Amino acid sequence: MEKVVQFETPENITVTYRLAGPGRRFVAVLFDYFVVSAAVILLFAAGLVAVTVFAPQMGDVAVFWALVLAVMILVPAFFSLAYFVYYEWRRNGQPPGASLMNIRVVMDRGFSLTLSAIIVRTLFRIIDQTPFLWIVPVLSEKWQRVGDMVAGTLVVREEETAQDALRTRLMARDPEEAFFRFNPAQVNALDELDAQAIETFLARRQGIHPEHRALLAERLTNAIIERAGFVEPVETGQREQFLEDLLAALARRDARELG
Repeated sequence: MEKVVQFETPENITVTYRLAGPGRRFVAVLFDYFVVSAAVILLFAAGLVAVTVFAPQMGDVAVFWALVLAVMILVPAFFSLAYFVYYEWRRNGQPPGASLMNIRVVMDRGFSLTLSAIIVRTLFRIIDQTPFLWIVPVLSEKWQRVGDMVAGTLVVREEETAQDALRTRLMARDPEEAFFRFNPAQVNALDELDAQAIETFLARRQGIHPEHRALLAERLTNAIIERAGFVEPVETGQREQFLEDLLAALARRDARELG
């Protein structure tokens, strides 16, 4: 059964996400834990070798075994948590397993992930691994685990759409040919929901009544200008060009972050 969530931007543009089901999420996290386990084994072996070499020089057997125990507990725990925090923060909510399954994490109001939400949902992985809590995503209305509920996040499907194709086409343009130019501060002032709103409008504009299309372009452009601090004038006939150039800049930013 497919579930969807919708968010309406301040410009009255509706952005729709398809939720990732428990099965898809399970395969993704299983892959991630396989990667984590392989890395932890290597780190654990290296740490154990280091402890074995240096601890006996202290001349205290109790200290030696305390260090061994610390390595056994801390190395796997720290690496596992760091793995998910790093990938969800630096790769826009997509650890390798999520990328493999075409899913990603977003805030439950549609905005891009915050670092605090990532840390909370990652720490709750420890609790969510408790066997009787495995059923929670299946029973949850939005297929959320406990960590998602506390952090205010959702896991959504990310499949190739007309918007994705549009972003790819715009990103392929030579940046030097753009009519409007944006500095890093202006681009970084916008979040994923802004990009989704722009994509949705540009992908569907051909089917919108001209008057409504012009009104939406005006609302979207004005809101973006205010949030990004863009000071150059944008004439009425240039608004869609402005949005196209901005979406291309956003796509290039995301590509750099994911690279």
